[in-house]
Amino acid sequence: MYIEEIIKFIDSISTIDQIGNLYKKKLKDDLKNFLYPVLKEKTQRRDHMKKIRDNILNILIKHRYIVENHPRRAGGGEATRTSFSIGPRYQEALKDYYRVKGRQGRDFQVEVLETERMDSDNLADIFPEQPRKYIIPEENLKGALSREIGDLYHNIFKIYHYIKQADFSTAIKIQMGVVKNFLRGVYRHFYNEDTVVQQRFNSFLTVLEKTEGFPYSKQELIDLIDTPHHINLDIVDVEEVAHNMYQSVSSFFQKINQFTSEE
Repeated sequence: MYIEEIIKFIDSISTIDQIGNLYKKKLKDDLKNFLYPVLKEKTQRRDHMKKIRDNILNILIKHRYIVENHPRRAGGGEATRTSFSIGPRYQEALKDYYRVKGRQGRDFQVEVLETERMDSDNLADIFPEQPRKYIIPEENLKGALSREIGDLYHNIFKIYHYIKQADFSTAIKIQMGVVKNFLRGVYRHFYNEDTVVQQRFNSFLTVLEKTEGFPYSKQELIDLIDTPHHINLDIVDVEEVAHNMYQSVSSFFQKINQFTSEE
């Protein structure tokens, strides 16, 4: 979700906001400066990067992290050019974000930047997954984990949203694949391979288990991957299951994040 880039972008425009010269072109140009260096790691197509930038800006405006101002002319009518300012919802969301990042408490009290149905507006779906080769040195475990932890974090955002909206079945369905998809992504970075081979993936779980300080055994990882798929949504209390799974995946995120942060 490029959260860190968005925070830097909004911080950079905060002084311009104070003097009322924050127009849409300026927003687009500044957001581009923060996003494009990161986006180039996934795609070289400028039309893709432009679409992502515009989508993010629309999301920020739609959810009132950035709000429109309509200054009045001397005669009482609205000025023809709309300026923007940073909305109060941004500061609320920022506090929640750093509360999560600081791992304070077991629950994640966050507000996602974009939710709705998480389909066409899902920023990760705008362009297809690109080959992962040569992103990091092969068999650099913490580097591989760090490359994927942002996507794990984003998925927790989505899960929280659906639970908050009492859409427990959707939250459960997302959580069913969260750990598996995360570990498969780490595998690709670790071995610099685009295809996950099941036999080698099993061996990779053994590598994780044997790594000093890694917080999970191989069997615990297998349980985290397999157990959710045995849930029958027709016969369980979906609210209870959604909350229990949320606690499990939140704990997983916290432990992995702590492991990657240790020297």
